[in-house]
Amino acid sequence: MRLGCDSNFQTIGSLITARFDLSEKEWEIISPLLPNKPRGVARKDDRQVLNGIFHILRTGSPWRDLPERYGPDTTAYNRFNRWTKAGVWLRIFEALAALLAKVDEEEY
Repeated sequence: MRLGCDSNFQTIGSLITARFDLSEKEWEIISPLLPNKPRGVARKDDRQVLNGIFHILRTGSPWRDLPERYGPDTTAYNRFNRWTKAGVWLRIFEALAALLAKVDEEEY
């Protein structure tokens, strides 16, 4: 796949990521906060799906317009809803807020 001069994409290893996808550092912080309950079928990559969810939230696009690089739109939609009901987003936001408060304290 040729991306040309589009600065909205970058390459991390063999993975082509969009400009606003999670960085390695962001992923290191968020990944331990995600639920990890293996079910019968192997799950789609959490990072890929999370980037897809963020794409939808950032752009306001309908779920069915999720770019293919983020996996099936139904996977992103279902995971967003399951994590909402399970309080995963709240836990992530609280953990990030606590981390930011800790960084702020260390700077002053």
